[in-house]
Amino acid sequence: MRSFIWIILVTSELLSVVVTQVCYYPNGKVASGLLPCSKSANVTHCCRESDRCLTNGLCFSPGLGSLVRRGCTDLTWKAAECPTYCNSSKFNAGDVPLTPCGEYNNFCCGQDDDALACCSTNNGTQIGSGTLMECTTTTAVTATTTITSTATGPTKESTSTAPTTLGTSNCDTEKTTAIGSGAALGAAFFCALLALAALYWQLRRKKADLEHVRTDLANKMRDLATRTRELEDTRRDLATRTTELATTTTELKESKAREGRPVGPVKTTTG
Repeated sequence: MRSFIWIILVTSELLSVVVTQVCYYPNGKVASGLLPCSKSANVTHCCRESDRCLTNGLCFSPGLGSLVRRGCTDLTWKAAECPTYCNSSKFNAGDVPLTPCGEYNNFCCGQDDDALACCSTNNGTQIGSGTLMECTTTTAVTATTTITSTATGPTKESTSTAPTTLGTSNCDTEKTTAIGSGAALGAAFFCALLALAALYWQLRRKKADLEHVRTDLANKMRDLATRTRELEDTRRDLATRTTELATTTTELKESKAREGRPVGPVKTTTG
């Protein structure tokens, strides 16, 4: 029983590692929909499937046309591989698009009035250059972000060249292949786990059947022993009665002999 539990625990652990690593936000919440950017690293940052993973820990979102800080596979976010941008309590519960402030490498967190104010006061963060992970072809990309102010100010558009070089190689194919391989191996481990579980329950059922047979056999043996004792008691009782009958017969013969009567049957003669 203990060995089977150990097998289940080890198999489950291998299954969780093989299928995929879990991505988290800075507050420790599981980041649903995110995928690890590296299929070999113990710790890596995470992006969405449609994103481009960058070596500086950020993601480039073609849909948003901007850089985004998303997740990391380290629950504590203390690993050096986790992005260090926009992790304050205001932004630690989800994805954070970055707003370019018009200067190279200078960005502010979010795409709202606060981000606009951050850029206007030159409080942006300098972000190191990043390249597309596991790709060879590079193309310059401009990150354009439109910020709509809810205050009295007009709508403002801020554009800058992102500190990133992106490419159109086989990254999506590699990501899909990695996910597919992990899913296939995970399915194999899951099937093995199910097979072990089925074998365990089958052995357990057979053990229960064997225990039932052994119990039934023990009951029958006890019943046979009881009947044997009863038969022995009956035999002894019969022997005792036979002895008593023999004694009574002997006494009867002696009594008739003393009275002068023939002991055996009387023979008569006819002449």
